[in-house]
Amino acid sequence: MISVVRPPWPSSLALAILLATPVATALSRNIAFPMLVLATALIVLTSVQTDGLAKSWAILKQSVWQIMTSSPVGPLAIAIILFALVSLSWAPEASRGLGALSQTTVATLAAAVCCLLMARQVEVPGWLVWALPLSVILACVLILIELHFGSPIRSALGASAEPFRLNRAAVAVVLFLPLILLLEGSRKRPLVTLAIVVLAVVAVFLSHSESAKLGVFVLAATSALSLTVKPRTLALFVGLAVLASHVFAPAIALALYKTVTPEAVASLSSVLTTHPHHFIRLEIWWAYTQQSLNSPLFGHGLQASLWANEAYRGTDPVVVSRLAYGHPHNGSLQVWYELGFMGILLSSALMGLFLRQILRLPEKSTRIAAILMAGAWSVAYVSHGAWQHWWWALVGIVVITLTASTLKAYIQP
Repeated sequence: MISVVRPPWPSSLALAILLATPVATALSRNIAFPMLVLATALIVLTSVQTDGLAKSWAILKQSVWQIMTSSPVGPLAIAIILFALVSLSWAPEASRGLGALSQTTVATLAAAVCCLLMARQVEVPGWLVWALPLSVILACVLILIELHFGSPIRSALGASAEPFRLNRAAVAVVLFLPLILLLEGSRKRPLVTLAIVVLAVVAVFLSHSESAKLGVFVLAATSALSLTVKPRTLALFVGLAVLASHVFAPAIALALYKTVTPEAVASLSSVLTTHPHHFIRLEIWWAYTQQSLNSPLFGHGLQASLWANEAYRGTDPVVVSRLAYGHPHNGSLQVWYELGFMGILLSSALMGLFLRQILRLPEKSTRIAAILMAGAWSVAYVSHGAWQHWWWALVGIVVITLTASTLKAYIQP
């Protein structure tokens, strides 16, 4: 059992910054990335403050070396980065691809450093157990106020008042919900948990984020399934489903486009939102899938999606119009289009290794990790680009918070 000590102020401030993400995202759509970088700097400062610079550096090097030598995760991640860099040689604009890759790499590295140092050295403060639910509650209340009153707070801050600007906050609320289940489940307060979940569902379904709404359905289904199967069985099922949907994304896109009618999509959309655009999303998937076949092995180059409509101008005008949305709104299809089969092969192998690590977690953590994986993947699969740094930062923040929540709920007193 870890001894009870007062956590150093940098680590407490770092955790406070991370927990404020859902609220901050409602006020600024891209704030997750700088918040993650700042929190990482504070976690590193905590390590230096506690053990000194030399020992902290030695611990970090030892952790990195262990990752690089004890499993293929490190070498495989480096291989993906190197291949993405090489793909810039045939990409339409190398500078945009390099910028996106750099930001994504920084976000993932920052999250990894935070998790390593937090698990080994950082004492998690006791206020986490009430600060995490409070953050989600405040984010939901803020979303509801902004939607109902025409974004008075965002307008006062000089931000845009369009309702869709709150979509990322709705997504953040969805990703933080499994962490609420973890902490509140350990404290056995079902009524409090239910109240927070109901508030979150109301806020999400009044928002314009269809991906967040899908995430709620997937979280609910996975949570229900977790009551009937063992945690590792659940994680294996979710992980294999994620891998299959990643590898076979083009086949899934074509099958949906050919079998789902616009009328059926419109009918479903009328239940979920007053701003339906689901079939357009299927058309975007179809268009990018069609053009992925032109360079199936190595793809069109990193961030080539941004110029897809220019690359295929003069072909089918319907296809070209759907290629003008900047990216496929499906991370797997974007990897297929930009990095081809080689990118899918490397990324699938890395995802498989992460799945193996999840299966090795303690059972209670495995259950929450599986639920979180299902929710996050469903959101990314229908909405976000593969290299959007704010998304990777948000996922990184959630993973760090999951680490802290696990420590507080089951390990630290």
